[in-house]
Amino acid sequence: MNTLDLTINGMHCDGCANRIHSLLEKEIGVRKVSISHEVGTGSVVFNSQAIDEEKIITIIEHAGFTVGRA
Repeated sequence: MNTLDLTINGMHCDGCANRIHSLLEKEIGVRKVSISHEVGTGSVVFNSQAIDEEKIITIIEHAGFTVGRA
């Protein structure tokens, strides 16, 4: 398992964090998602043979947020 720690800009409420969580949680290979809108961060535990870091970042960006690596 790999862990990807991110900074996520543009989250304003729990709804934003929950949206990202829901989008990632349904992806094959994603094992655990932790998102905090208060701090503007996210952590994703994933199987790199099923999903890669770039796809995780792209999913968040397509939801309307700006992503950087923590």
